[in-house]
Amino acid sequence: MTGQAPAPGTVVVEGTQVRINVSRGPKPVTVPNVIGLAYEQAASELRRAGFVPARVDVDSDLAKGIVQNQDPNGGSNSSKGATVTLSVSRGPVTTSVPDVTNQDVSIAEATLEAAGFRTRVVLENTDDPAFDGIVISQDPIGGTQGKPSLVVTLFVGRLTDTSTETTPVP
Repeated sequence: MTGQAPAPGTVVVEGTQVRINVSRGPKPVTVPNVIGLAYEQAASELRRAGFVPARVDVDSDLAKGIVQNQDPNGGSNSSKGATVTLSVSRGPVTTSVPDVTNQDVSIAEATLEAAGFRTRVVLENTDDPAFDGIVISQDPIGGTQGKPSLVVTLFVGRLTDTSTETTPVP
């Protein structure tokens, strides 16, 4: 209630009409869109607009400290003093790619998949029986940092028959 007439405490005759003014509540304010900003900048913008920022750290491919989502969404209306939850990137998660060169292809694939990577096999002809079914090289090379589900291409030797039969000419 924001006011009344007659004023509170006034003695009136029973049945006298009393007017009461009721507030509709605080005027809604547009929530700024802060997705893509650094957390500190986003929080500052929200405070200036009258909101209370809350932070939740999440896994993301965005750089560390960047806002990837917000609730309520930017452009929506909310009341001053409301909390806006910001999902902030922990930074990209990467893992070292295992070096599987000179390994049997099935062992190499199992090693890479256990580390969270996917594999693709490209066969390369070889005349050396020692390289048949063996990873000759890989892309990216072992030791490189990669995101989970990165595809590692394995170049695997495939023995080709180099012997040629000669038939005597009569």
